[in-house]
Amino acid sequence: MALLILVLRWCDERRYLEYGSKKIQLRNIGRFADLTVPLATESINGCNITVFVGNNGAGKTTLLKSLSTALSWLVARLRRDKGNGRSIAEIEIKNGQNDARLTLQLAHSLFENTDCHWSLAKTRQGRMASQKSELADVTRLAAYYRESLTLNDSAALPLICFYSVERYVDEP
Repeated sequence: MALLILVLRWCDERRYLEYGSKKIQLRNIGRFADLTVPLATESINGCNITVFVGNNGAGKTTLLKSLSTALSWLVARLRRDKGNGRSIAEIEIKNGQNDARLTLQLAHSLFENTDCHWSLAKTRQGRMASQKSELADVTRLAAYYRESLTLNDSAALPLICFYSVERYVDEP
């Protein structure tokens, strides 16, 4: 079982901010050749929730680990200007493929009439790279929050937590 919790809305002193995950796209990651998953952005009963349900081996953990990998870049860039999040591991690239790409698209009021998105790309060693990562929006989003913290120690930040299937307690 894997669990990812993301606080999607909060307020700060300057203005009300809306923040929501819109979709995640996986290309050649795990068992998925090309998968786009829309994530809940509409508030129902006061919260945005996406639930993944499926049989063992369906790809739920792959999807959540990919979301965690994409969000790790926001966390890393909150800590430092050019911080690096986790990259796509070569072992996660779909068998028989040379490369993989992971894209996360968010809605955030900072980006007014457009969506915030960033992509991570990985090419197998010894192969020609056909794509590269795009991190400009995550850098801009992190800079916004670092500035907010600089101006106000109690500024609100998104809460991002991930507990993977490998993190369990086996009691006798």
